Amino acid sequence: IKDIDSIAEAVRERASYTGNVILGNSKYVEDSSSVLESHFVLGSTVVTDSKYVAYSRYVKGGEYCFGIFGSTKAEYIVKSMGSELKRCFECHMVEVLSDCYYCAKTQNCHDCMFCFGTYNGSHQIGNTPLPKEKYLQIKAKLLSEIVEKIRKDKEIFSLLTLIEKCSDKKPDSRLKLQKVE
Repeated sequence: IKDIDSIAEAVRERASYTGNVILGNSKYVEDSSSVLESHFVLGSTVVTDSKYVAYSRYVKGGEYCFGIFGSTKAEYIVKSMGSELKRCFECHMVEVLSDCYYCAKTQNCHDCMFCFGTYNGSHQIGNTPLPKEKYLQIKAKLLSEIVEKIRKDKEIFSLLTLIEKCSDKKPDSRLKLQKVE
């Protein structure tokens, strides 16, 4: 081994591509690897028993998932990680959530926004319980603002970025999701 070209040549003789591993009854899989019994998967790895998954990693039993990093039994979720999630956006390290947005370390909650460390909560914004009617009114306003920002800027702030700005300690770089263009 004398230079970079000789190293590349030596590696080329011994290396083999191991991507695009698609097993079981999987169909319509593109740019993905380690996919088992899943359908309509794009740009993802380690996906099992799922369908309609894009740009995700470690998904089991998911449907309509985008930008996921570690989820089981998830439906209609975007940029989240956790188990038993339904209709969630930017929820990380959570369990048993439905209709939640920008939540972290929450469990067994539904209809929550910007909640952190909440257990058994419902109709909360910023960890503050609200009457259902008031919650729905504020939720509608906040969601319309989020939608407008996404339409205008083609992107939205990340929960991990918000946490990073509020703390002296940076989150583990492995938790940051890749920007999808």
